[in-house]
Amino acid sequence: MDFEDSSSLRGSQAIAQQLRRQGVYRCVKNDCKCGDRENALEAQGNTVQGLNMVMGWDANAASLIILAPTVFSIVIAVVWPAVAVRVHGQDVQVSVTTGATVASYVVTAGM
Repeated sequence: MDFEDSSSLRGSQAIAQQLRRQGVYRCVKNDCKCGDRENALEAQGNTVQGLNMVMGWDANAASLIILAPTVFSIVIAVVWPAVAVRVHGQDVQVSVTTGATVASYVVTAGM
């Protein structure tokens, strides 16, 4: 019996025995009965690994992911024409159009 067909396993004792047989876990106590609650199972090598499934949204992270590219694109749309006109002496209409183009790319790419 292996874990490919987990429907054949019934109860926590059968699962614990199969885990010990496969070498995934070992008994903490020396008697290795592990039939009661005081004899817990411990991962081999004293490392416990697993997945943390979070079923929900983190409002702060979602806000940051959405607002960061938006704010960055607004900054680019304002700074690009100002730098192009004052520092490089470019045409205002062309530099505003270019700034808006670059800002829209930033929002789309999510930089």
